[in-house]
Amino acid sequence: MVQVVTAVERKGSKYLKAVESKRMSKADIMKALSGKLSDGATLITDKHRSYKAFAKEHPEIKHKALLAKEHVDKTDKNIQIQKVNNVHSQLRSFLRPFH
Repeated sequence: MVQVVTAVERKGSKYLKAVESKRMSKADIMKALSGKLSDGATLITDKHRSYKAFAKEHPEIKHKALLAKEHVDKTDKNIQIQKVNNVHSQLRSFLRPFH
């Protein structure tokens, strides 16, 4: 199984990294994101525990975790994962004909 670690900047830049794993681990995320996030960046993710473990080892970045089904933070509408969800939708649409 292949999963895709995806990062999207507010300005629109995208980074996608395929990870061969049934269940994403902290090591997978470390490999995919190491050197890709600048100090002071905010990492907005779902609540997968591997992201929390990754963020704990990188105190130079801020981490905000949302329930995957919520998509937008209840207290700050600027914190959302919709851009990443949109990129995933576009990727699925692109890959569909290749089945």
